[in-house]
Amino acid sequence: VQGAKKIEVKFVRQRRVREARLVGLDPRLDIAVLKVETNGEALPAVRFGDSDKVRIGQLVLAIGSPFEFEATVTLGIISAQERSIEDPGGRQFRYRHLLQTDAPINPGNSGGPLVNIYGEVIGVNNAIYSPQRGNIGIGFAIPINRVKEKLDLLIQQGAIPRGYLGVAVAEEDEEVLEELYGVREGALVREVQPNTPAEKAGLAVGDLIVEFNGRPIRSPDDLVDAVSDTPPQQEVLLKFLRRRETKEVRVELAPLPPELGGTQTLPAPRVERKDRLGLTVVPLPDEVKQMEGAPQEGVWVQEVRPDTPAAEAGLTPGAVIVRLWHRQGDFPIRTLQDYEKALQALGNAKALSLEVLAFVKDRWVRRSYTLRLPQEGPQP
Repeated sequence: VQGAKKIEVKFVRQRRVREARLVGLDPRLDIAVLKVETNGEALPAVRFGDSDKVRIGQLVLAIGSPFEFEATVTLGIISAQERSIEDPGGRQFRYRHLLQTDAPINPGNSGGPLVNIYGEVIGVNNAIYSPQRGNIGIGFAIPINRVKEKLDLLIQQGAIPRGYLGVAVAEEDEEVLEELYGVREGALVREVQPNTPAEKAGLAVGDLIVEFNGRPIRSPDDLVDAVSDTPPQQEVLLKFLRRRETKEVRVELAPLPPELGGTQTLPAPRVERKDRLGLTVVPLPDEVKQMEGAPQEGVWVQEVRPDTPAAEAGLTPGAVIVRLWHRQGDFPIRTLQDYEKALQALGNAKALSLEVLAFVKDRWVRRSYTLRLPQEGPQP
């Protein structure tokens, strides 16, 4: 659904289709939240189970639409837990903490529920392992508890802010670690990416990270979880061993890049306003403010409606409006209230100028747009 111009949700049993809009998404969880327009009508809903209570060997059902065969149900068991796989989409990260099942999962099952015998959702079907792209009895699902713990944040903010350190870490044999570092656990730094928080903080290959902000690091997965659970722009204290010497360093995490599973297109918050310029604007999202060099004040352009003054001027979604002026006055735009006040002062003005900041080719660029306003009244 990322980048989709129109989203529809089909209810098979009710035989109807409803329009929906994207509320939030997170590539690392392979989850999107949609809001379905119901006009007040109650919709059937699934029950969430507890994936921490899942046991190897228990019966499960996988539901989905493999090869466009809608509402297909297949039966299997939980084959294993805590599996990890490379992203099937080719991005540079791994899905971790997965449930493994032999319930037949094929292309088209992704996103469907994995349920227990009580009909409770215990996982979200994610991927299969198969050289032929067909089922060979090895499928994977994201435990529902990992989704539940992030769901409120995803709905409220539209994205899950994830930190980025900039190291590649590996697991090493306990006896080797004890021989070289005097400890048996940790995350061994194999690579330090250039121009990252890790490089700026002075981390080096061969360092063994053993603590993250007071949180023990016993394995590479521990470090990945700790960094991923920490918002960007937060300073953390790392404890590590360089050879056998204990060192500490403070690091300010960066936002997780899109190619590693960070959110590329930031869904805007749910509070929105449509105006006579043809724009839907919202308060500046925190995820935008956390981007390097991003403005800290202004309003975010969520939508530019076609055949409106803003569309004709060439304005595009994703811009941050920081100033609006017309013959009635010059208005710095810091908040949504500033923007509304500037529009209310328009009167019968025939034109206005917008000053915006747009993210273009990895940097913020200041631009100006002139809008001609129709005199027949506000536009739909």
